[in-house]
Amino acid sequence: MQFNNRKFKLANATLMAALALAMTGCNDDDDNKGGSENPNPQVEGYVADKGFHIDPTTALFSGAETPEFVVPTGASTPIITSDTAVKSTENRQVVQFTTVAEVGLVAGFKLEELAIDSFAEASTLEFDLRSVGAVNGVATIADVSWKFVAEGKNGAGENAVASIDLTKAASGEWQHYVVKLADLKAANAELASIDAIKVYPTSASTVYNLDNVAIYPEYRDSEGPVLTLKGDAVMTQLNYADAVDTFEDPGYTVVDNVDDASAIVVKTTYGDTGEVDGDKNGQYQIIYSSVDTAGNYGKPVTRIVNIEAAPDVGEEDETPPVVTLVGPSTVRVQLGGVYTEQGATAQDNIDGAIEANKVAISGQVDVNTVGNYTITYTATDAAGNVGTATRTVIVYEAGEVTNLIVNGDFEAELGETWVLQEGVGTTEIVDGQLVISDYKPGASWQPRLVQSNVKFEVGETYVVSFDAKVGEARNIVLQVGELLTTDPWYAPFMDDTTVAITTDMTRHSVQFTAKEAAANAGHVIFAIGGGAATPVTLDNISVTTVTPEMIAPELTLEGDTVRIAVGEQYVEPGYEAMDNIDGDLTASVDVVGDDFDTSVPGTHVITYSVEDSHGNISTAKRTVYVVGDVSELITNGDFSSELDGWLQFNGVDASFVEGALKFSTGVIKQERFAKGQFVGGEKLMLSFRLKGAFTPGGVFKAGVHAEMPEGTPAVSTWKDYPTISADWEKIEIPVTLPEGVESLSLEMLIAGPAGQEVYLDDVSLKPVN
Repeated sequence: MQFNNRKFKLANATLMAALALAMTGCNDDDDNKGGSENPNPQVEGYVADKGFHIDPTTALFSGAETPEFVVPTGASTPIITSDTAVKSTENRQVVQFTTVAEVGLVAGFKLEELAIDSFAEASTLEFDLRSVGAVNGVATIADVSWKFVAEGKNGAGENAVASIDLTKAASGEWQHYVVKLADLKAANAELASIDAIKVYPTSASTVYNLDNVAIYPEYRDSEGPVLTLKGDAVMTQLNYADAVDTFEDPGYTVVDNVDDASAIVVKTTYGDTGEVDGDKNGQYQIIYSSVDTAGNYGKPVTRIVNIEAAPDVGEEDETPPVVTLVGPSTVRVQLGGVYTEQGATAQDNIDGAIEANKVAISGQVDVNTVGNYTITYTATDAAGNVGTATRTVIVYEAGEVTNLIVNGDFEAELGETWVLQEGVGTTEIVDGQLVISDYKPGASWQPRLVQSNVKFEVGETYVVSFDAKVGEARNIVLQVGELLTTDPWYAPFMDDTTVAITTDMTRHSVQFTAKEAAANAGHVIFAIGGGAATPVTLDNISVTTVTPEMIAPELTLEGDTVRIAVGEQYVEPGYEAMDNIDGDLTASVDVVGDDFDTSVPGTHVITYSVEDSHGNISTAKRTVYVVGDVSELITNGDFSSELDGWLQFNGVDASFVEGALKFSTGVIKQERFAKGQFVGGEKLMLSFRLKGAFTPGGVFKAGVHAEMPEGTPAVSTWKDYPTISADWEKIEIPVTLPEGVESLSLEMLIAGPAGQEVYLDDVSLKPVN
């Protein structure tokens, strides 16, 4: 493969000379910690996409090349897609990979049997990697390790593989990675040639990008320093009219992959308002940029400083500090347990933040004696005003917890304790765990695993807990209620709950308050229909009465999904966390994943979690779609991210041909979107492209559901297609929304006998102007 240098800016020698000349006489404030002049001072500043940083031995991809891929059977074919460069708004080309449910089943770059001994001993394989997100919420970016794999042959011509764990996990921002030839040899000394290289996460169903992939004759440092602000990125300081105020910059820390911090040049520049003046109200920008000894520029960081007029407090300050507890105001500790002091913060109207070590804590807790204890937090300002706050600590003796389930640990034979109904299948106990296999999924309740004669109390709160894993990631439905012999056939004690099950054994818990129907004995049901026919393993099933200290906080999001246009700033819609004992825990909610890039289209998952004083954890997730056309109501209607954003039911056998979805059975659906965006009488247009072939009795159905208030059935607009063209046909279905509409759902399905074939693409739902 020939090297294409379209993205290569300057030869190294020319670049270094240009940098040195351009910096001559520069008056910007440089902060060289070593005190010596850096031979590669900063000129152009940070550039995210540098292309190949030196001439590579073998160039695989840097935007201009057309790479060859190795695509194993069952793996997703990579695509060339666009990414917006940081330096400008111009798009660049990157390779996008998508992993499937089986970890490691992924495509890679084809290398045509490159001999290991043909490379210089100092050779490196280098690439840039960015994690885009997850498919159908099965995986997340955080806490996923990554592997680099070289596939090839040994000296005897037999298959050989060298696998290396990457030292840093991918994130939502581009990062550079270096794999040395020596590392490959250490991983597998018998590897004689390389046929393909792959990079993939140890998590299924993940989307990620690769760029600037090449083999180099030697290692040249191409990674810039990393700057981290000390203190907050946005700071506010008060300007007192009767004093001279100065601003003290907390500064930064800087690290580099090669250089010591003392060798890195950090430059400080300012925004349009200049340096921070503590006596002049306004907003100031401090920009820190860095360059290492190899001439690599780090990504700049910016601090915003707001200088505001101090409040006029008159001749005498009589306002006490406000003391705020860290954590809940009431904490329960089990007898003999551990009480952990969380402390408090204090803020004064004149003095500002009072140091934590100056907030006095008084009171004692005896965890070996049942009772209520009070902890008092006291802060005093410079004028002598005293503020306080208190926390109540309750030491309690726990009661006995009884499991209502019989043989939930499967230590005994199944007998009649667990029965597989509404379908055939195999149930066997393997290593103390129940494995259900060889079943044919139908509706969600076909088949179902049932335990009968479980007794509940109306109004009592329970938690159902179980361990589960599956051969292929899918959902199951947990039901608790009474199975009836006549219509309506089932009386629920709780709302049906869909639980996402992965290939790893994971603990799941569902909490509910028993409804009026629980006056009769009921059934605990695991409905395993409506998904892939994959083995389901269950263990340690329990149903227990919930005591107050077992109840997890209620974490509520303002909307589960958000759609914003490319370039629009994401604004948090809001959330609330309330606990039955600790009260309002909203301030304790941990938010992860809200720092995504909105300059390019994509799907992002924000995770919210909160823990109460008893260790109960609640989590919630919000999906944010960054889209080019904000009027488009459908997510991923062109299937460019396969079935990301689509729910699947009844065994969808999806594959993708030239960007279109191909399937022959099942239902795909997007549920309850566009909440509160429309009113009755408004018109929408559903459109899509369709082709395929049907056997007799086959039909394709598309429907838009106008979701109504609770207790009122949805108003649906359906269209059936019992015949289908072998050529692409654009179909449009007008929809008029009813009064009272709250949100929308879209459902598309294939019904009829086996043998259908449908291709679907460009699904769109938009308002009609």
